Amino acid sequence: NGSGSILSNPYVVNLRARYSDEMNALLNYATSTLGLTRISVFYSGDVFGFEGIALASAALNAINLRPLSNGSCSGSCVEVVGGLSAIANNARAVLPQAVVVWASSAEVAVRVIAAAKTQWTSSLGIVYLCPSIVGDGFLSLLSSSLADISGVIVSQVLPPLTYTSHPLVARYLNAMQSYGSSAQPSMLSFEGYVSARLAITILQSTSAALIRDRTAILRTLYRSSSFVLDTLSAGPFLQGSCNLGVRQVWITQCTASGLINLPQATFSFGSSCPSVAGTSLRQPVVFAHIVPPSSAIASLHA
Repeated sequence: NGSGSILSNPYVVNLRARYSDEMNALLNYATSTLGLTRISVFYSGDVFGFEGIALASAALNAINLRPLSNGSCSGSCVEVVGGLSAIANNARAVLPQAVVVWASSAEVAVRVIAAAKTQWTSSLGIVYLCPSIVGDGFLSLLSSSLADISGVIVSQVLPPLTYTSHPLVARYLNAMQSYGSSAQPSMLSFEGYVSARLAITILQSTSAALIRDRTAILRTLYRSSSFVLDTLSAGPFLQGSCNLGVRQVWITQCTASGLINLPQATFSFGSSCPSVAGTSLRQPVVFAHIVPPSSAIASLHA
């Protein structure tokens, strides 16, 4: 769950960083490393999109900036030119140096970037900041759809699969190869794989006589607190205050010559979470991977 809304609930074991952490990482890189200050936001005109604009505004406010302008699309976002025009027609009458693309599918994100590169040909240096919410397969779709992918920067909550020297990535790819030649590696299944590895690690540390007792599993989780999965750190899990596992965000930059994985742990936010409201949820402990909204919605109509 990338929203971070249930991090104080002791019955929820959350693996990945939050969308707010990704947004902070992307904007920190854009402003501190690239020196950009004119940043706009393109988002879908729905509740999910409103969350994106709120996260971007909060992240910029933290570094004393405000969005230069905003643009949106409605429905299935087939038409995005209007939103891009809204971004360009801002009070300062200048194009942004960077655009946060908050789209819940790879198709929409690619459509926005393609249209922007066509519409704003006079400013070829614009950077497009894409959190992992753009969906699995975004980079492959981007590369197959656009001749020029330079300027696109993507954040991930786990090491990118192109980072094959990372022990966890290598082990996952080997597992996928062993499973069958038709199995296609993806960030979505990678997140599920790491969630399962964490669950197995905790279960192996729990007494066999208590393995069916979710309270015992929770005691193991909070007693151990921190875990290492092939050099990837998860935790510390802090009961009742912060159930967040991986506290890092990885960034990949697209260039004319290929993809560049920036140094591991480009951004991290320490050992504690900001204060979040608790909930009254009392459910069995579940280790699960929550699919992106677009996939979840599609499954409801299948």
